[in-house]
Amino acid sequence: MKNVIDFAEEVLGIKLYELQAVALEGISTHVLSVLPCGRRGGKSLLTAIWAVYDACIRDLRQYQRDGESRYILVVAGSVTQARALFRTIQDMFKNPMLSPMVLGESTLDEIRLVNNVILQVVPCSERTTRGLPASTVIFEELASYQDTTGHQSGENVYRALAPSVAQYKDDGRIIAPSTPRG
Repeated sequence: MKNVIDFAEEVLGIKLYELQAVALEGISTHVLSVLPCGRRGGKSLLTAIWAVYDACIRDLRQYQRDGESRYILVVAGSVTQARALFRTIQDMFKNPMLSPMVLGESTLDEIRLVNNVILQVVPCSERTTRGLPASTVIFEELASYQDTTGHQSGENVYRALAPSVAQYKDDGRIIAPSTPRG
């Protein structure tokens, strides 16, 4: 199996800067990764690379029931914000080596793959995100989750989604890329 850095370069044709490679290596070896980077620091690119790598390369069937779908979830303070990252992911699946994996037409919120992996945008709400077996959960722009109470508070959404990766044990990933905010 290719590692994520080789995948980015050889399959996606993306030449990484040294620190981007370090960040991707960190994501590949840690269940929780926080990427506090300024604007245009490559947060969305790195998380998109990981999402596509996870969906296409990592075989995590040992953690799933027969026929169970595996999810890669993108969450943000707004669906519009999550869809911006999701468009980057969709563009990567236009790659001739990856496009045959896509089942049917992608939507603004979902890509289904032939290997029973589903990449999906989900709302920033603890009410609608429980119960999906997710190998990766990306909390896009975590510092901008404004609500501090209720079902859309960053803390409540995190608490609702973090257990989604538990069935994948040390192979589950929670990624929190964000522009730092005071």
